[in-house]
Amino acid sequence: MARLIASDPAEPLMPERIVVPHQTMARWLKLELARELGIAANLRFEQPAAFAWSILRGAVPSLSTEQGFSPDTLRWHIFELLPDFARGADAAEVRRFLADGDERKRFELADKLAGVFDRCINFRDDWIRDWEQGAAPHWQARLWQLLAGKVPERHWVHALDAFERELAGGLEPKNWPRRVFVFGVSALSPSYLRLLKQLAASIELHVFLFNPSSEYWSDLRTEREIRYRVEDGDANEQYFEEGNKLLAAWGRAGRFTFESLIALEVEEQSFFPPPDTESRLAAVQADIQEVRDSADAGSSDVVAPDDSLQIHCCHSPMREAEALHDRLLDLLEKNSDIEPADIMILTPNLARYGPVIAAVFEAEGRIPVVLSRFQAADSSTARAFFDLLSLPGTRYGVEAVLAPLDAPSLRARFGIDENSLPAIRDWVRQAGIRRGVAPDDGEQAPAMPGNTWNEGLQRLLMGYAAGDTDDLALGVAPCSIRGEGGFEAGEEDYETLGRFITYCTAAIELRNDAARPRNANQWTISLRRMLERFFDNGSIRGAYRGFEGVRAAAGEFEEVTSLIDNFATQAGRIDCPISFEVVRQTLREAATGPAIGPAQLADGATIGRLAPGQVLPARIVCAVGMNGDGFPRNPPSHTFDPVERDNRRAGDRDIRHEDRFAFLEALLAARNAFIVTYTGRDQRDDSDIPPSVLVEELADSLAVRFPDSFRFNHPLQPFSTRYFTGKNGLFSYSQTMLDAAGVLHSRDRQSPDRFANRLPEPEASRRKVSLEELERYFTNPARGFLRERFGIRLGEEERAIEEVEPLQLDGLQRWGLREEILNRTDAGRERRAAPESVRSLLLANGSLPYGSFGALACDEAFEAANELRQLLAPHAETLAAEPVPFRLEIDDFRLTGAIPHVGRERMVWWRNGKQNPGDLVQIRLRQLAWVAAGNSPLPMTAIWLGKQEEFAAPRPQTESIIHWLEAWWRGLSQPLRFFPESSVAYARELKEGKGGAESAMSMAGNTWRGDSWGSAPAERAKLHNCLVWDLGEDEDPLDEDFAGLAELLLSPMFGEKPQ
Repeated sequence: MARLIASDPAEPLMPERIVVPHQTMARWLKLELARELGIAANLRFEQPAAFAWSILRGAVPSLSTEQGFSPDTLRWHIFELLPDFARGADAAEVRRFLADGDERKRFELADKLAGVFDRCINFRDDWIRDWEQGAAPHWQARLWQLLAGKVPERHWVHALDAFERELAGGLEPKNWPRRVFVFGVSALSPSYLRLLKQLAASIELHVFLFNPSSEYWSDLRTEREIRYRVEDGDANEQYFEEGNKLLAAWGRAGRFTFESLIALEVEEQSFFPPPDTESRLAAVQADIQEVRDSADAGSSDVVAPDDSLQIHCCHSPMREAEALHDRLLDLLEKNSDIEPADIMILTPNLARYGPVIAAVFEAEGRIPVVLSRFQAADSSTARAFFDLLSLPGTRYGVEAVLAPLDAPSLRARFGIDENSLPAIRDWVRQAGIRRGVAPDDGEQAPAMPGNTWNEGLQRLLMGYAAGDTDDLALGVAPCSIRGEGGFEAGEEDYETLGRFITYCTAAIELRNDAARPRNANQWTISLRRMLERFFDNGSIRGAYRGFEGVRAAAGEFEEVTSLIDNFATQAGRIDCPISFEVVRQTLREAATGPAIGPAQLADGATIGRLAPGQVLPARIVCAVGMNGDGFPRNPPSHTFDPVERDNRRAGDRDIRHEDRFAFLEALLAARNAFIVTYTGRDQRDDSDIPPSVLVEELADSLAVRFPDSFRFNHPLQPFSTRYFTGKNGLFSYSQTMLDAAGVLHSRDRQSPDRFANRLPEPEASRRKVSLEELERYFTNPARGFLRERFGIRLGEEERAIEEVEPLQLDGLQRWGLREEILNRTDAGRERRAAPESVRSLLLANGSLPYGSFGALACDEAFEAANELRQLLAPHAETLAAEPVPFRLEIDDFRLTGAIPHVGRERMVWWRNGKQNPGDLVQIRLRQLAWVAAGNSPLPMTAIWLGKQEEFAAPRPQTESIIHWLEAWWRGLSQPLRFFPESSVAYARELKEGKGGAESAMSMAGNTWRGDSWGSAPAERAKLHNCLVWDLGEDEDPLDEDFAGLAELLLSPMFGEKPQ
C-alpha cells in the first residue's frame, strides 16, 4: 500500500479512502504508513458498513444518511410492533412468550429478532425479496412485512438492488473516490463481495487480505469434515484433503473470502516472505504457509529447542499475568532489539484480564503497558449514574444509596467534600438507617418501621435542631452530629449534612420518575435532567484536584451524555411507552459493551482484545486467558431463527470459526515469540481445568513437531521455591518473591517464630511511654509489635453498614445499649435523665429491633445496668475522685499517665461487660504504677457485669512496674511470648491449682488451641497472632520463656487474699 501511495499519490484535496475492520487496525496502519512514507496525512479510514453505504448513496441519492434497519434501531421498531403482532393467529409462539407482560422479555425478544433480520439482510437477501413480494412461510416473514411497511428508510437489499439498477442504466458515478483500499477485512458477506465487484468496474480497488498460506488451501478440510463427506459419498469427488491440521481447523472463516475473490478472476499479487526455520515459531508458520502437516516434517526440518513457542498453565488470571511478566522480561533480556512497544497482549475477555495484567505490570514497573478501554462507558460518573438508576424498584439499601458519592462529579454537584464521607457514614450508622424509604411506602419497597431513610434523616435534622437531648423532640429521637474524626460538629459539618440530605432527597425522588412509562423522547429529556441534577460537567471550579480532575469530570459527563444521545437516536423513532426497566437495561448494555475506540499503540506493550480485525503484527504476541469456557465463543441458538434452521450456505457467518481464524492470525502475526496462557488448575483442589480447544489443538500439533516440552505448569503461589531451583523451566525475576521463597526454604520448622532474628532496638526516645499505651500493648502484644515496627493495622478497615433491620442484638450492641443507659442516667450528670425518657429515646432511635423484641432488649439492658450500678454504689466516693496524674523516671524509662478511681483504702476498676484477661492486665499495671509513683500499695476492687473480685496489693519486694517496662521494650524488637488469655490461664492455675507447672502449661495450651468442643475460641486464631506466629498444626509458642514471663508478671495477682 505504501508503494502504491508513494508512486501514485492522490490529489491534494482528495483523501485516500481506506476500509478497515476496526479502528485499532486504522491506528496501526497510519503509524506504519508514516514509518514508510515519512508522513501519513489526508487518510480517511472507514469501516466496511459505513463505506458501503456512502458508496450506495453516491449512486442512489434517495437513500437516507441514517440506516433504519441497523439492529440497534430495528429492535425498537420490533418492540413497538410485538404487542399487536402477538395477537395474530400465526403468532402463538410469540404470544406465549409475552403472556406475563414483562417488557424486559419483550425487549429481549425484539433485540434477538433484530439480529436475526440483520443476518437475513446480509446472508439471505433472496428471502427478503420473497417476503416483500408476499411470501410468508412463517411468522418471522409476516413480522418482516410489517417492519418493511413501517420503517421509512431503505435497507441494504433495497439499496444494493437500486445501486445495480442505476449501474445497469448507465450511471456515471460522481464524487466517487479515484481508488479505494480494503485492508485486513478477512470476512465479507456474499452481497458485500458483489458490491466490491461492481465497484471495481468503475474505480481502482485494492484489496489487502491476510493469507495464511502461499499455496492453494481452499480444499482443506478437517479430518471430521472429510469423514462426514466420505459418509455422504462425495469426498473423492471433491478431492478434499486435510493438509496442515491447524490451517484446516482454524482457517474456515477466511476460506470463503479467498474462494470468492479467486472466482472473480481479479489481478492477484502475493507477498510472502521466505520461510524462516531458525526458530520453532518460524517452523510452525512455515508449515502453515506451505500447507504441510507437522507430522510430515523430515529430519532436515528439526529445530533446536527455544522459547519462541510457549504454553503456560496457571491457577488464576493473576498468576497468568505474573507468569507472562516474567517470560516477557526474559525475552527482552535475551533480545536487546525488542522494545515494549513490540509486544501485543491479546485476550478474549478484556474486561476480566485487562485490569489484572495492567495491575501486575504497573506494580513491577519494568514493562510499560497500555490498556485499551474495554467498555463503552467505564468511569466514576458512569458507575454512579447506573448506581442511581439501580435504586428505583429496590429497598434503597444504605450502601446502594451511598455508593454514588464515590464519584467526584456527583460530590462536586452537591458540594460534598471527599473528606466528609467517613463522617457521613457515621451519621447514617448512628441514625439507624438500614433500608426502605418510609415505613408506609406501600408496595414499592416495604420496610419495617424504625430504620428507613425518612426516619433516619428526621433524626439527623432533629439532632441539628435540638442537639444531644434525653427527650424525644416532636416524637423524634435526635441523633447527635459529630464532625470529621469524631470531633464536635461545626458549621461546615452542618452544611455538609444539609447537602447530604439534599442528595438523599434527590435520590429518593428518582422513584417517581421511574414509576411512569413514557416514550423514548420523554425518557431522553428525563435522563438528561437527571444527569445535570446529579453530576457536574467540570464547570464548578475548585471542586477537583487540578486541571486533570476538571478535564476528567468533563470527559466523563460527555461519556454518559453520549449514551443518552445514542439511546435517543435509536429509540426516538417509536412513540410507544417504554418502561423504566427497559430503558435502564438498554443503557447499561450499551455502557458495558465493547469500546469502539482504537487501542493505544507505540506507548508500551498493548493490551487488546483477541477478536477478528484486532490482531496486529508484533515481535511478541501473547494470547492470555485462553480458557475452555470463553474461547472460541459459543453463542446460544434460537428456535425462532430461520437462518439456523436453513441449510448452511457459503459465506454464512459463524462466530466460533471467526474466533478460530483470529487465533490463527495471532499465531502468524508473531515474529519472535508466541506465548499462550490459560487458567488450567483449580485454586482449591489443584484439579485440572480444560483449556480452550484451540490450545489443545496447538499443543497436539507442536507435540508431533517438537517432542520435548513447550508446556509449563506453574505453582499456585509466585513465591514457590520451584521458581528458584533452575528446574522444570520455571523462573522468576521478582526479588520480593525470591526473598519470600528463601524464607520458606531456609526456615527451621521446629521454631514457630517467624521473627527469630531480633529487629534493631527503637530509638532511645521511644522509651517514653504512657500508662495507656502500656495497657493497650499488653492486651495484645502481637498487635502492638506489628503496629510499632511495621505500621500494620489489621482489622481496622471501614465496616459496611448493616442493611437488614435488627432482629436481635449482638454482644457489642448490648454493651453499647447498656453504656448509653448508664451515661444518660448517671447521677453525676448535671441533668440526670429519667429512665422512662431514656427508654422512649432508645426505642425511637432505630438501634433496637422493632416492636416487642426491642422493648424486651431495652428492659434487659436496664436490668443489667441497674445491677451494675448497685455493685458500684458502695464506691461512689472513689469513683467520683479525680484521676491522679503521675510522671516517673525509672531506669531508662519515663512513664506518665493518670490513675483513676483511687480511694483512701483501695482502688476501684470497673467495666460494663464480662471479665476478660485483658482487664486483669490493666488492673495490675495500674496497681504497680501507683506504687512506682511513690504511693503505698493498695488493693483493687474490680467490678464487671454481675461479678466483683478483689485483688491484693502488690508486693514491692517481688514485683515492679520495671518488669513490665522491660518486657514491653523487648517486645518492640521481637514478638513477646505473652498472650493475655493463655498467660492468665497459666498464672492462675500455677498459683491456685494443685497440679503445678505441668498442669498450668496444660491449661495454657488448651486456652491457646481452644477446647475440642469449640465452645472457647482459640487464642491462636486471632488475626494478629496468626500473622506473627507462623504455626504448624501441632506447634505453639508456649515454651519456658512464655512460662517465665507469665509467672513473673501475672502470678503475684493470684493465690493471695486481699487484706
